[in-house]
Amino acid sequence: MITDYLTIILFFIVVIVILLLFRYEKIKAIILKEIKKRNIKKEINMAYDKVRATENLKTISFACNSDDNKTKMLACKFFDSDNTVEIKENINTIYDISREINKNDNLDNSIIFMNTNCNEIGKISEISDLLNPQIGIMTDIESKVLDTENTENILKSKYEIIEVLPPEGIAIFNYDDKYIKKLADKTFKEKVLYGIENEELDYYIDNIREDEKNLKFNINNNKEKVEFNTKIENKEYLIDILGAVTVCNVLGINLKKTSKRLEKIIEI
Repeated sequence: MITDYLTIILFFIVVIVILLLFRYEKIKAIILKEIKKRNIKKEINMAYDKVRATENLKTISFACNSDDNKTKMLACKFFDSDNTVEIKENINTIYDISREINKNDNLDNSIIFMNTNCNEIGKISEISDLLNPQIGIMTDIESKVLDTENTENILKSKYEIIEVLPPEGIAIFNYDDKYIKKLADKTFKEKVLYGIENEELDYYIDNIREDEKNLKFNINNNKEKVEFNTKIENKEYLIDILGAVTVCNVLGINLKKTSKRLEKIIEI
């Protein structure tokens, strides 16, 4: 009989301990969640303050439909690394971007290159509110994914990269992409169009020649024509090269300088 009572008492003790532990873990989880929330807010606020206190900061925002934006990668290579900040494709939330910004002690006179591969409406606007991009470039949207998912929402989310630009901002479009072409045609901000073998565009490539291991072509804008002689063999990268050259030229780097820098690049 006594044994039965002891068993019952032990059972209730175990139940009470379990309940207390469960409650403790629940309280602990709530506290940790609140701490994390505060840390995220602190990190984002620090990044906001740093960006707004920076002199002569330029942000170039790239919109594409893949995690590998070769146009952005090439544009970074055409600039001196000392004054460029490249935000990698896997860094795509406002918290992660804020942490990346806060790693830099001094952003004065810097250029930030960021990729906004996001199909969720409102996300690009949120990130752009932090970094205040002055140039938005739409490099690639055409993809099989648009045949199966909500095309209208994807295009709307990508176009935020243009909508958030300031009045003096510049919108750059890959006019060879059929989806981007439609978005470019409805844009009334200052815009720059680029494409392959289309003389009506602001920047275009023509006179494409292939040697055994070299790819040669001309890039034209409204002012000049420059020959590019590269060690890159794959013609599919021509549109990426042209997009990067266009961005750099808009930022003040002339075609001859980008041509010389491209000669040193073996692969993309």
